[in-house]
Amino acid sequence: MNLEDNILWFKSLRKFNYLNVLKFAKIYFNPIIIVGCGRSGTSLLLSIISSHSNVFGFNKETEVLMHEIKYGKLLTLINNFRKLLPYTGKIPIKKSAMYWCEKSPRNIRFIKSILQTYPNVKIIHIVRDGRAVITSKHPLTKNYWLSKERWIYDVNKGLKYKNDPNIMTIKYEDLINQTKNASIQLCEFLNIPFDEKMLNYDQHSDVKNMHSFHGGAVNKIYKDALLKWKNPEHEKLIAEAYSDKSFLDLLKKLNYI
Repeated sequence: MNLEDNILWFKSLRKFNYLNVLKFAKIYFNPIIIVGCGRSGTSLLLSIISSHSNVFGFNKETEVLMHEIKYGKLLTLINNFRKLLPYTGKIPIKKSAMYWCEKSPRNIRFIKSILQTYPNVKIIHIVRDGRAVITSKHPLTKNYWLSKERWIYDVNKGLKYKNDPNIMTIKYEDLINQTKNASIQLCEFLNIPFDEKMLNYDQHSDVKNMHSFHGGAVNKIYKDALLKWKNPEHEKLIAEAYSDKSFLDLLKKLNYI
């Protein structure tokens, strides 16, 4: 930012909730970043985590972290903070918040720079059965949302760092079928006590209008959605996907087949 930009930014602070700014500054160095291929449950995961008393969740995809480090770590930290501040004014930050949580699926392509910028970061990589991902349809156009190539690329980007101690890989299906156990494991990874509010996230979540949720509201978990990819309407797409060795190999690697 040049001098003029800095002046404009400081003037814009008057529009912010000062209490929120102070609270966010206090927890800024303790981020929880959710990554994953689109349509893999990143919004659901954010809803569950942000229900915790110790976590403040952004209710929009900020895309602030989607860049490489160009001007050094310090300037990156400062610029990220400036860009995130406008998003803190929408929801009061809990007094008990110790972490902030953000999800932009394409963060998965910038894991290296996120790890370098925030030494205390906790990154949660959520994966979902690729057959369910590629058969997910856009609620407005009814077209298929993502390609198998996108799923393969993004999932492999995340798995590259699976052994990093600051990264946890979790399956979408476990959030559905074993919600409590999955939530307990998340809390253990984050070093925070389990909070029963996570099981009633639709009542307690900071996230109320993520665009990923059709209708603009946080929805309850439905187990019957897990196997919709088996519906006859998707047979051709699934058959084409099965002809791709990379797709099959990744399904096997993740124990989906």
